[in-house]
Amino acid sequence: MMKKPITFLIIFLIFLFGFSQTTDENTEMKCPDTIPESETTSIETIAAHINKHHKTEKEKITAIYCWLGHNLAYDIAKAAALPSSTTEFYDKGKNIRNTLAERKGVCQDYAELMETLCEKCGIKVFPVYGIARDQERIGEAHAWIAARIEDKWRIYDPTWGAGHINDGVFYQHFDFKFYDIPPKNAIQSHLPFDPIWQLLSYPVSVESFYHNDFQEELSQRYFNFSDTIALFLKKDSVQQVYDMMRRIETRGVYNQATVDYLTYLNTIIENEKVHYFNKGTLAFNEAVAALNDYSQHFNRQFTPEKSRETIEKMLITAEAEIKTAVQCFQSIKNPPAEMHQNILQLNSKINTMLQQLVEHKKFVEKYFNTTPALRKTLFYQR
Repeated sequence: MMKKPITFLIIFLIFLFGFSQTTDENTEMKCPDTIPESETTSIETIAAHINKHHKTEKEKITAIYCWLGHNLAYDIAKAAALPSSTTEFYDKGKNIRNTLAERKGVCQDYAELMETLCEKCGIKVFPVYGIARDQERIGEAHAWIAARIEDKWRIYDPTWGAGHINDGVFYQHFDFKFYDIPPKNAIQSHLPFDPIWQLLSYPVSVESFYHNDFQEELSQRYFNFSDTIALFLKKDSVQQVYDMMRRIETRGVYNQATVDYLTYLNTIIENEKVHYFNKGTLAFNEAVAALNDYSQHFNRQFTPEKSRETIEKMLITAEAEIKTAVQCFQSIKNPPAEMHQNILQLNSKINTMLQQLVEHKKFVEKYFNTTPALRKTLFYQR
């Protein structure tokens, strides 16, 4: 059996920029009443307050965006300490709790916290990773979110809406300029690695972003991003990752941030392979245990006496666990050599177990259809 590897996650160094691209469309908006401090001790209490006092999706996401912008500070020290990428173990849930407790974080922390609060408030959301432009500075990794509000995907950047950095100091200055950013404005400063999150019918190429050319690329075919996203979100997490990698690689890899993100996506796939292998192995072991229970009882000629239902349940359990194991192993595409060899060996054992199950089920059927006085003779016939 393979040793279970540690699960890894790439952590991007995500910067907070000064702001060069803005929109005035949200300047007249106002934040709702402040959430009492006593109700901000956890994700659950914040979400409960928002759900209680706000009914529509727009009201809820406004409350979330406002609370983050007024209560989270950008963690300059953390940004300076992070490498461009790492394979250190990353616990997303723990990181979100730490961000909330410390009330500070980098862009990834802002985005993850907003994503989680949106989910708790019943808002469909997806974290977006990409590169950002700030005046002449371009190509650094950044994170924001896309949320589906009133049946329309919209762009929100809670980090840039919280303030700015000047001479190495973070200045909290909340505004709505990065709330529900029109896609044509967002693309001037935010280029998602995965082009579907541009939310544009004619996506901007990486070259156009670097050359500061944001004219619609009408030579391209019309892109129905809404339908593409809908189909994308129906797929399982592994297939989503494969789709993202394909779209990113098709559009071109132009900087280290994109390389790091593709490495991160590949890590997710490899970890999923380990997850399904371990899940399948566990199911296989449970099937073996169930068959062993049955075999021990069989060897005692079903003494002490058990009901037909109890005996059949042992075989049903084994069969269900075998089915789970087979499904898990079949879901692993292109497994590493060692894992592949282990799967071949386990599948061989599974085939033997399935043959045994057929025989055992026939015997149990015959046993309980035989006159009780003659049942013991069936063991000698075998």
